[in-house]
Amino acid sequence: MARRPQTEPPDIAAWRGPVRVQGAVRRELGRALERAEGLSLWDYTVLRTLAGAPERRMGPGRRGDRMPSRSSRSATCSSR
Repeated sequence: MARRPQTEPPDIAAWRGPVRVQGAVRRELGRALERAEGLSLWDYTVLRTLAGAPERRMGPGRRGDRMPSRSSRSATCSSR
């Protein structure tokens, strides 16, 4: 028995294209940064966050609030 494809509400379906484009742009930026500087986009994000901290230092308690979460990193990796 063939399964019928589920239809999604138009407001959700409208986001599919922009989200796909955003993912493609992030992947391309990541590849370009890796080629040019040897840094992953994740590494760059962490360095940028630390560089913007007072005295370019950040205690462990503040890092958790300011750094991208591990779950978003996992989601990025799983979408490749």
